[in-house]
Amino acid sequence: MNDSKFVDKSSIKYPTDNVTFAAKYKKLICNFCSKKGHTSKFCRLKTSKCFSCGKAGHYKRDCPVSKTAADSGARHSAYEITFAAGTLNEDKSIIDSGATSHMCSRKEWFSSLEPASGIIKCASKSAVLQVEGIGIIRGEISNNVNLNLKDVLYVPNLNGQLLSVQKIEAAGFCVIFKKEEVFLEKENKCLLFGHRKNCGQYISDFIPHCEIAPKSDIDDLWHRRCGHSCNQSLKQLGLPTISSFCEVCTRAKQCATLVGKGPRRRETVPMVMIHTDICGPIVPQTFTGEQYFMTLIDDFSRFTEVRLLKRKSDAASELKNFCKLNPSVKKIRCDNGKEYVDGDFLKFANEAGIKIDPSPLYTPCLNGVAERANRKSLGKRAGNDI
Repeated sequence: MNDSKFVDKSSIKYPTDNVTFAAKYKKLICNFCSKKGHTSKFCRLKTSKCFSCGKAGHYKRDCPVSKTAADSGARHSAYEITFAAGTLNEDKSIIDSGATSHMCSRKEWFSSLEPASGIIKCASKSAVLQVEGIGIIRGEISNNVNLNLKDVLYVPNLNGQLLSVQKIEAAGFCVIFKKEEVFLEKENKCLLFGHRKNCGQYISDFIPHCEIAPKSDIDDLWHRRCGHSCNQSLKQLGLPTISSFCEVCTRAKQCATLVGKGPRRRETVPMVMIHTDICGPIVPQTFTGEQYFMTLIDDFSRFTEVRLLKRKSDAASELKNFCKLNPSVKKIRCDNGKEYVDGDFLKFANEAGIKIDPSPLYTPCLNGVAERANRKSLGKRAGNDI
């Protein structure tokens, strides 16, 4: 029979037993695995599964997935670094002559960062640290000289920062260690790079330019921008919320003990009963000279409108305009100020059929809806001032 791979299949009589073959079939060549002694119909490799990837058609020793992983590990073999780990300061960088790469645990220091993988072996411990990225850190050293560190490994669990002498020399610098100081020399220029500490380590004077604000700083920034608003209000705006305690909120929004609610019934339709109060004078005044503001709150919906006033006597005209725009107003709850219970507005209210319901003297708690609206507005201002 011909030894070629191309065999006339019509002349072959396949045995009923798939395990053994007759001697005359030993010269057959499998079209799948290219081995002799069987055909592709009876090929074991065709139906077997790889123990590595679980796919059929190959064994574990020939798995293409394992080979790809091995090649990837070879590319990142430079990330395997052995160093003597000690007690490091997270904000300081140690100049290490034994490290083969720069390492940093502060993500906000990177100006650019790409995903990467690898491991770091600690000499003083049996722990293995994982590399999660590689990027560039920009900063400056003595005399405001800019220095860019390239191929810096991002290691989140690293207790401190390491600067590799090998990487610095590869960038064209000469690192000179003195008794108490370390210098960088390039093109006949010598720059101070660090100092020796009591622990015997050389600490770099490198100051990074933080490119990314930490998440906690961003959350606190939006909290302050929105007048120290609560997390519920920030969620409604689609902004990040804060999880830490805000001392400014406590100092600016603290208030007296609450007075118990009475049996008052709340209105069932909008713009029938209005709560109002005047607050001021406010320093500094606005650009147009207003130094008071008047709040108008609907009892049903708690819709709040704020109107600016130059003088307290302007409240009567503003209330008249408000009632003309909302003719359904039948009752106004306020304090015992003269702008409400005396003068032109009282005459206007009697003619329009509007009932004035002033609270007794020295009982601001009975006008609590308007007082709380003022407190909320002033609390945001006080928080920003603090």
